[in-house]
Amino acid sequence: MIIRILTLFISAILIGGSSKAQSTITVNINNVRNSNGVCCVLLFSNASAFPGDARKAVASKVVKAQKGLRNIQFEKIPPGTYAVAVIHDENGDGKLNTNFFGIPKEGYGASNNNLPMTSAPKFNGSSFTVSGKDKTLDIGLKYF
Repeated sequence: MIIRILTLFISAILIGGSSKAQSTITVNINNVRNSNGVCCVLLFSNASAFPGDARKAVASKVVKAQKGLRNIQFEKIPPGTYAVAVIHDENGDGKLNTNFFGIPKEGYGASNNNLPMTSAPKFNGSSFTVSGKDKTLDIGLKYF
């Protein structure tokens, strides 16, 4: 009886104590045009929110822009499918400014460097899988 209780107790600890491995996602933002404003980086797990509904992002970071290359990290990310959107908000107004035709005036990018010419990036083309190992993404900003 004692052995059975110990076995159940140990099993409960092992099952209850196991957790999914969490990862760090490092985003290397390349081609930052200048050091004006900030870079906004959004991590999404939801296709319907990507790339622009920041309220539905899993995580977000806003960092001072740095000409050339800027690195940020998202830590303790559980396994899943994600996509990253980045904007270089040069004037610091919290949005991606566009011209009369809807063409961005500020730099933008997405994971997998999936940047269609005539539309915003799509989740399916920008998504990647996190499976317990750390992940590094290189995202080149595009300016018009």
